[in-house]
Amino acid sequence: MNSKIGIVGLGHVGSQVLTEVIQLGIFREIVGIDIIEHLSDGEALDHQHTRSLYSTNNVNIKGGSITDLNDADVIIIAAGESIQQGSEAPDRTLLTEASTRVIRDVMGQITKVTKDAIVIIITNPLDTILYIAQTEFDYPKEKIFGTGTTLDSARLRSVIGDYYNVDAKSVQANMLGEHGMTAFPAFSKITIDGIPISEYTQIVGKELINEDEIKDYVVQVANDVLNYKGYTNAGIAKVAATLAKAVILDERSVFPVCTVIDKEYGYSGDVAFSIPSIIGKDGVVQKLEVVLNEKELKLLHDSASYIKEIIAKAQKVK
Repeated sequence: MNSKIGIVGLGHVGSQVLTEVIQLGIFREIVGIDIIEHLSDGEALDHQHTRSLYSTNNVNIKGGSITDLNDADVIIIAAGESIQQGSEAPDRTLLTEASTRVIRDVMGQITKVTKDAIVIIITNPLDTILYIAQTEFDYPKEKIFGTGTTLDSARLRSVIGDYYNVDAKSVQANMLGEHGMTAFPAFSKITIDGIPISEYTQIVGKELINEDEIKDYVVQVANDVLNYKGYTNAGIAKVAATLAKAVILDERSVFPVCTVIDKEYGYSGDVAFSIPSIIGKDGVVQKLEVVLNEKELKLLHDSASYIKEIIAKAQKVK
């Protein structure tokens, strides 16, 4: 393949994204970019030295700048500050001001060199930063999306799999709304190999997993990772690489990614959050307005209201 990808921001997350993308074996050229001088060159050299190993793909890896992305197929943005450990409930929205300035700078540079690449955003607070990127720049809207609650959903499937003692890949379940404290499970849609979770529970003779407890657990476990190791990077890097693969291979896979909601659930472009969407070579091919029950709809609207408050703060940043 002759596909090309750029990774903007090579901190804990971006450097792990680089590792994951190399292992995919579907990109012929990878460009790393960072504001710290020579960091991208160092990352490129470090990875180039592994190319003689049989387990590593022979890929052209280099440090560069955003001007090198004029012919990129995918751009992953991981630039910006990270939330700090030491709090029981670290708040991504504390990064709003700094991250807003970062995304405006990065997107401003990207739009000068390309409007063809699919842009995948990781930078937190994700929903707000995605909204700024999608609404303030003349870039095709379907070609920009955030990793959203894809990682949150992976964590949800993991905890359900552990509870029922099955492979998490057999679980179909999504977290929706904010990538953050107001995310919630679409509990009414959870299945295990296509069997509704309530029916599966009866079949195996277990007590139904508690909806509120798993919501709280999925939100809290991200904080546990942060406070145990100082940062989170493995899960989100794997998610970003998986989404990039879905784009390059035009897989039309369904993921709960973050986009501006312009008609679904009664919204009209004034908020961004995560709902299941089909991802392919053109980015977000279609957003899926799945039917939610009354409790889930309230949680969705509560999440959207919270995100709107943070967006309003970001829009005031100069």
